[in-house]
Amino acid sequence: MAVTAAIVVAVLITYHVRSNRLAVEVSNGEAPPFVQTKPLANTQDTDTGDRDGTKSLVAHLRLPKIPPDDIPVTIEFPSGETVDVVLRHFWPDEPPVEIQPRLVDMYDDLVNLAESGNGASARYLNRALRGCRNVFRDKAAKDAAIEKLRSTGEITYPEGAEFPHQHVPAGRDIGEFIEVIEEQFTTCDGVSDEQIAYAEYWLNEAIKAGDFLATRDYAAEIGVYTDAGFQIQKKLWDQGHISAVNGLGMAYRHGVPSENNGEPDYVKSYAYGYVTFKLFEAALRGSNSPHAHNRLRSFENSLSGKGAYLTPEQQQAAIELAAKILKENENCCLGVWAM
Repeated sequence: MAVTAAIVVAVLITYHVRSNRLAVEVSNGEAPPFVQTKPLANTQDTDTGDRDGTKSLVAHLRLPKIPPDDIPVTIEFPSGETVDVVLRHFWPDEPPVEIQPRLVDMYDDLVNLAESGNGASARYLNRALRGCRNVFRDKAAKDAAIEKLRSTGEITYPEGAEFPHQHVPAGRDIGEFIEVIEEQFTTCDGVSDEQIAYAEYWLNEAIKAGDFLATRDYAAEIGVYTDAGFQIQKKLWDQGHISAVNGLGMAYRHGVPSENNGEPDYVKSYAYGYVTFKLFEAALRGSNSPHAHNRLRSFENSLSGKGAYLTPEQQQAAIELAAKILKENENCCLGVWAM
């Protein structure tokens, strides 16, 4: 897994986007530890009979505020057909607190904000507490692990960690690993098992508050290939979020139980991949950024892989479907377009 895996975990601990494949459970309604708060409302949809809360979670989604720097573009298709869309920059909300090195030093403030309906604070708590499941919170164990890392180039994280065993590949700096471990330890120092147990409670609260990133985390964790994850991705795309398009393409390529008898639909998979490629091609056209060119190449390679499953006639049908998908979405397109 190497340094990259450790850095990924560190990114989670410092509250950037991360999804760790833990099963999400709806809270049992108890208040989080050490803070006087109101209990979680029942998320079951009494109108539809939904018993797992999924439909009511989807119902809470709302469009975020959109900054004014929209970019109108024209998407051109091989047939000569054009579709006019607006690329709108999506800037996620951040918790209105001063970020501290240790989570416990801002825990109460975050909890109070989250219980008052601030989705960003609830999301922050969810990601941070989930991250603390993956790291050392005992100083002696952390120091022993660092010594083992120095002598063997390997590290074993606590039981239950997502990346339990890691090693430093040849040519990489062990100090990079050690820095990550120390940062993880500082962030989670003083956090209790009881607090960590409420991570999914905060995910639910963030979704109820309409937080897009929390909703995307939830869909990723339950799987975009599941009916529930698929429906959430569709809802997010209806709202214009371009990141959901990739998820839909993946779902169709894998197969969704409620779609096409659970079999892969390679035409739809290619269509959604083509939408993604054309939007980013328009957004990054003329960019001198190496990252922009690498990203476009990545989309092209992904599209080529999807196209390998199609006949020329099916590929043409997929491109026509892509144009239809873009035309029918009045909210397109929310994303991070700057490189």
